[in-house]
Amino acid sequence: MSTQSLFTESIEYLKEPSNPAQVADSAGSWQRHHNLPSRYYLDHFNEFLSVIQKRYRHVLAEEHQQFIADFASLDPGAQCLYVRMLNRQGVLFDSRKLRYAEIPDTPAQLVTLEKQRFCAGLERQDAEQWLPLITRQKLMDFIAMQCSSGSFRRSWPKPALLEFALIHLDFSHPSIQSEMLFYVRQLRCAEMEYLLFLYFGKAEQSLGKFTLRDLGVMRTGAFKKDFQPRFETREDAQSSWFYCQRLRDLPMQTDTECVSQARSVSNWIPAIGEQSMMMRDQLLFRLGERLEKIDQQALALDVYSYSDAWPATERKVRLIFSSGAKESAEAALMAMIDDPSCDDELLFARDFYQRKYQKKRTSKVTDILRDAKLLELDESFRDNPEQGVAAYYRSKGATTYFAENRIWKSLFGLIFWPLLYENERAGLFNDFEKRPRELDDGRFYKAFSQEIERLLDAIADPIWTKKKLV
Repeated sequence: MSTQSLFTESIEYLKEPSNPAQVADSAGSWQRHHNLPSRYYLDHFNEFLSVIQKRYRHVLAEEHQQFIADFASLDPGAQCLYVRMLNRQGVLFDSRKLRYAEIPDTPAQLVTLEKQRFCAGLERQDAEQWLPLITRQKLMDFIAMQCSSGSFRRSWPKPALLEFALIHLDFSHPSIQSEMLFYVRQLRCAEMEYLLFLYFGKAEQSLGKFTLRDLGVMRTGAFKKDFQPRFETREDAQSSWFYCQRLRDLPMQTDTECVSQARSVSNWIPAIGEQSMMMRDQLLFRLGERLEKIDQQALALDVYSYSDAWPATERKVRLIFSSGAKESAEAALMAMIDDPSCDDELLFARDFYQRKYQKKRTSKVTDILRDAKLLELDESFRDNPEQGVAAYYRSKGATTYFAENRIWKSLFGLIFWPLLYENERAGLFNDFEKRPRELDDGRFYKAFSQEIERLLDAIADPIWTKKKLV
């Protein structure tokens, strides 16, 4: 009998009657408490798919289009159960716990999802992911059935027991097989992850933001109503997804895997589009950082050399200088000063050049601090220097306000609001985004240089500025 058939038979267990009130309380009390429809999550998912089909059909591959079509063909109960699995952590689930008041006949829905390749029973290769899901007591029972009492200790913590079990257990043992048959694996995860990436522009795991929006926790829709697609071509989208996945996976990689990835940089797919290039530069910098931490400076320098963006350029110069190649480092610094990619790069290049090649003893930041005006405050303001500064200037006849550094961000936002949020070219792609892409990738001035210069000229007129800000 096939594993799929065994799985189908095993879920007959779920047909045992349960207490309806208990099921309703565990699965539906949260929605009722917050005044959400019982199938709010399905509404969110259909809204999400509607946006994907409207804005991103041109970047969908055949498997993504098939995913959407197959999901649409499911009955509402099966759709609800699949979305419920999507919104839970992981991809393996105990089918005995997939009980929701608004979903009728869970066993039948699981069979439907299995037939449509949205879920499947577990195989032997799933054991490593499955074992951590069972209780410590059940794990102990399996070990005791197959291993002598002297080969392990019951006092071991669960991680030690898991390590022992993966080495010594026979997963074809009937007791283990019968338990594994109650579990299901969510399928078609790659398709779903790609669709989430198209919508959010980053690696997302669920549609939780939609729920927060409906609860009023997350404010949305205040800036734009008509959104353009994030990607113009399929190549652009797939290139960005390639680098997004690697950025997501890098923190979990071993040192050996990082070294292997660094040696394959030349084989990475080309970065197409602004978002893809920004992600590629981020990946190169973070990979280089990781290599430096494991004393792979030469390989880190090689990785940094593939990027023209700060802070990878800074790390590259520092490593070149540390290696003794001072002429090469100087040439790189001069190139950065002549054509900096951002203000941070220019500040670093000037400061480093002056200290290393012109024998300047202090950094620019130190100079600024030394040249700053010193105020003598009363001893009573020892623990409240901000209040002391305010009192000092009030004594001079000035009106003072406590604003931290928000004043500059506020002025920036008010002056450039039409470009950031009202312009049709503004880089906002859904209701949940508040920070235009041009501010993240450093292209704001490049994208709106003429408009920005006109606004900066207008600021010189105090009447215009007051009208703009008040």
